[in-house]
Amino acid sequence: MNLGNAEENRLFVVKSDKKYFITADDIHPEIENNSLSYIVKAITDNSTVLDVGCSYGYLGEWLAKNKNCQIYGIDINEEALNYVKDRGHYKDVFHLDLDYPQNTKNEFERFGQLKEIFDFVICADVLEHLKDPTNALGFISSKLKFGGQVIVSIPNIAHMDIILNLLESRFNYSEFGILDNTHLRFFTKKSFVEWIKNANEFYKNNGFKFDAKYLGGTVVYVSEFLRDIKAKYGTLYDIILNNNHDFEILQHIFVLTKMSNLANTYGL
Repeated sequence: MNLGNAEENRLFVVKSDKKYFITADDIHPEIENNSLSYIVKAITDNSTVLDVGCSYGYLGEWLAKNKNCQIYGIDINEEALNYVKDRGHYKDVFHLDLDYPQNTKNEFERFGQLKEIFDFVICADVLEHLKDPTNALGFISSKLKFGGQVIVSIPNIAHMDIILNLLESRFNYSEFGILDNTHLRFFTKKSFVEWIKNANEFYKNNGFKFDAKYLGGTVVYVSEFLRDIKAKYGTLYDIILNNNHDFEILQHIFVLTKMSNLANTYGL
């Protein structure tokens, strides 16, 4: 699977069988070079967790079975939510359109009545899909306790495949990966932290803000295009990579800790 530039721009696809489906059995915490491993290891036993963009519920199912967590889910895909309901590992799920709340008004009201306060919120490859991630992050954190954490994974737009293809005037959306054709926002490790720092000025009006901690980067991904570049210009490629090893990182994983708006943010 090509996770960088597609051979041609797939921003619009006439026919697509695009579907990403894995199960709880596909999560292996001992495999460190994987974003799901970072996420499940960051969550403590017996926690109450909100899984945003829960899809078919593989993360929540693993946490319920292996860490005795109480899981709630949010997604826009009703088919996936019906599957999650049938499996029975989530205490409740909500059909929410975070970009257009008016489309799922009743579900927003139902979520607002939820009495649970969460220890963790999972945003695994979610924020880059949203029209207004600042408002969405504020909303989904409204029921996160102070000291609670948002676990975020995001694709790395500062990947060597993207950078070097731009020199050839290629920015070709794909159906999966960094240039997934449903991505609306793009982040580097540095620009993500800068966004949180600036968004805190907005969140402080609601009495909280976030501190940020970098958990790690995964997966090291080298596309066929990059393999050709390395074969032709190996020395130059190594010089560039040694300047910044993030250039081969597929995803970045952060922990955002909810704090009082008067607290110091040491991570930022």
